[in-house]
Amino acid sequence: MCTCSFLKKETRITICCALLLLGTSAYAQESAEDDAGVSTHAQPSVQRIGAATSSALQMQVEGKQAGAALPMLGPAATLSYQRYLDSYKHPIPETFTRTLDEVRTR
Repeated sequence: MCTCSFLKKETRITICCALLLLGTSAYAQESAEDDAGVSTHAQPSVQRIGAATSSALQMQVEGKQAGAALPMLGPAATLSYQRYLDSYKHPIPETFTRTLDEVRTR
């Protein structure tokens, strides 16, 4: 029972009855919606597995969400372009003479 001594007994009873009526009317409304098949609560959408990845890959293919192309400026661009040009100074070998194990031991 409520221990609110500053309220009269009749006021406490009135408040309790009002709260009881509000609770039961809300419950009755939810029950009626459930019976009718109508719900105000949003149902979670069902997605197939991998849908997010497929959609991200599709955006990448279409280029719709692509950012603006950013140029490389200054000394970094110069060094990068020079490395690119230097890569043509040596032919790509038909076979490699070192194995992967030899490369790892260095």
